[in-house]
Amino acid sequence: MLILQNEMPDAVKIDSEFGTYTANYEVKDGQLVYTRSLVQRASDLTVGLRPVTNGRLTLTYEGQDISPEDLVLKLLNSYTEELVHLLTRPTPDSPKA
Repeated sequence: MLILQNEMPDAVKIDSEFGTYTANYEVKDGQLVYTRSLVQRASDLTVGLRPVTNGRLTLTYEGQDISPEDLVLKLLNSYTEELVHLLTRPTPDSPKA
């Protein structure tokens, strides 16, 4: 299959306060090569530890007790929602509705 230059997707670069996402496309030896990168910036999380019975500790997030598993899922969900928002926002060259 021959890939024409004008059929390739446009490169993408999204830079926000949480990180940078890039996607590039090129043809090498007749094959479409797709390269993407995601760099996250460090950020403060409102995660804490609270003493409970028998000298044990529990995690808290935004003032609420949370399991380690639920914390990871909550953070991944927030991250995914932000990434989808950034990838679907209109750009200056987006077609007008």
